[in-house]
Amino acid sequence: MLITCSVLLPLIPPVAQQAALASSLRWTLMVAGVLTFVAGSDMASRVGGSLDKALPWR
Repeated sequence: MLITCSVLLPLIPPVAQQAALASSLRWTLMVAGVLTFVAGSDMASRVGGSLDKALPWR
């Protein structure tokens, strides 16, 4: 899911207008997605908890 979000990120106009922000978010989501996939469900809950704190609308 995180990797999909990083791919679809340019479709969000406010984020797409700020290239530095979009790039940073894309890499963060990609790395979190890969780590979640590789590390398994324990890491998924940690990353999800961190994202819930950082992204209150999630």
